[in-house]
Amino acid sequence: MNAPCAEKFYTILGGEFGDYAGRKTIIKMALYGLKSAGYSWRSFCARVLREELNLIPCRADMDVWRRAARKENGSRYYEYLFIYTDDIIAISEYPKRILDKMNEHFLLKAASIKEPT
Repeated sequence: MNAPCAEKFYTILGGEFGDYAGRKTIIKMALYGLKSAGYSWRSFCARVLREELNLIPCRADMDVWRRAARKENGSRYYEYLFIYTDDIIAISEYPKRILDKMNEHFLLKAASIKEPT
């Protein structure tokens, strides 16, 4: 539930919603299981990566993102972000900065922000 829906959806609430049961409701965030949920999440993620993190996708693999950066010693390099379904690996001199910025837009589990295993 990190991305807005690509289409308009509504549902009728079930008994678990108590007094609201039987009412129609609009679904605003892409729920797991909707046919367009993957598209919605990928589109929203791409917008955030482009506009907020200034990353660009690689031509060979649209799930690999990069941007030019400088190390503290002044040498130039590329920072990379690899995305596979719901896994993200940031390769950078300061990868936590990238993940912290992403956490402003997506709910990242605190325990999952660590060195890759």
